[in-house]
Amino acid sequence: DTEWCVQAGVDPAAFLKRFGPRVWHLHVRNSANKVWSEHLGEGAIDHLEIARALREIAFDGWLMLEDAWDGKRKLQLSFEERARQGREAMREWFGV
Repeated sequence: DTEWCVQAGVDPAAFLKRFGPRVWHLHVRNSANKVWSEHLGEGAIDHLEIARALREIAFDGWLMLEDAWDGKRKLQLSFEERARQGREAMREWFGV
């Protein structure tokens, strides 16, 4: 999970480069200042760097867009809109 790596103080791209052969699927979520973002395109995690790391390790597993809410802020977007924006970000960053 990209966001849990960040919460733990671990660089997700470096983690993938080190443990890539053991990673079969990846949850993709974003955050800023340890607050979960409402949609994937909003936040501070460098998903372009993560995408580069995935290409470097020839990752062929599952990428899962994670829609989660921690209750720290009021949601402004519908589930459908969060999914649409997340899908656009996944396509742009990961080419999927």
